[in-house]
Amino acid sequence: HPYTMLVYGLLHIHEQGGHIGLNALRAEAAMAFKPAMLPMAISFVLFGGCMGLLVGSIVDKQRKLIYAQHEHEKSKVVLETLNQLMVTLSHYLLNANTVIGGKARQCQKKGSTSDILPDLKVIEDQAKKIDAVIKALREITEVKTVLYSTGGTAKMIDITQEIEARLRQMKKAQEKAHE
Repeated sequence: HPYTMLVYGLLHIHEQGGHIGLNALRAEAAMAFKPAMLPMAISFVLFGGCMGLLVGSIVDKQRKLIYAQHEHEKSKVVLETLNQLMVTLSHYLLNANTVIGGKARQCQKKGSTSDILPDLKVIEDQAKKIDAVIKALREITEVKTVLYSTGGTAKMIDITQEIEARLRQMKKAQEKAHE
């Protein structure tokens, strides 16, 4: 309050066309800061301090709330991505494992070695596919998703092209090795 009185007094002198000199400043300061004003100044300081603490507390809580919402959104995205990864792994690895298991059971039932060779080739191909899936997921740089099934809402990471490219590379490497 004393500062307000000082500014008001100086503005009043200026509005009346007077010169704000050192003497005018001293006179206004003496009026604004005299000992009788001390209780008023203390009450205004306490009031201003309390209001500052209150506003600061509100702003801090708002900042913390925004930060918590941001962290929640980030964790939500991470969980959604992890869910998509699990659907993708389940799709490719379980499909390949089903074929491997079925062919292994067929090999057990067959008697002659020549009958087993085609099934062993299928088992080998599916094992290569599992390797390609793992490598594709390990080296993924962009996440594209597709629906896992036509009627569902679950999404999986679309790595079909990467798997096929890796399988072609493996086939070329195998052909070169046999030459």
